[in-house]
Amino acid sequence: MVALLSITFLTVSACSAPIRDTEAKLNTTAFALPFEMKSGREEYKWLSEGISITFNDRFRRRGILAGSTETARICVTGEYWVRDDRIIVTAVAGKRIRTFGTYQWEWNSNADETLMPFLFSLVSEVEKDMENKGYISRR
Repeated sequence: MVALLSITFLTVSACSAPIRDTEAKLNTTAFALPFEMKSGREEYKWLSEGISITFNDRFRRRGILAGSTETARICVTGEYWVRDDRIIVTAVAGKRIRTFGTYQWEWNSNADETLMPFLFSLVSEVEKDMENKGYISRR
């Protein structure tokens, strides 16, 4: 099984008040939309919501989760493809329709790591990059 996943970060001009002072200084709010499954078996359809829920949970824990795309400065969306025994994930990140990062991951079902830790690690990698580039505050 192969799954390809594409994550895109875009921002919109409106924003809601974040909880943390440091995030307030950056004027940051974020929201993830469901991901589009481009191909693969039905049993992996749950990834569409699962990935966006994982991102939104991380944003909520940081205090920057927006209620919708209308109130978010950073929006996350993406695509994925499932083929054979692999999942390949790609991501694009941006602010005000400007790209600030491109990412790619691959998960193999024959590997020791299960799928959920893989999803957590890809969200963490994007989050760290957003911190390093100053789009969200460091924890």
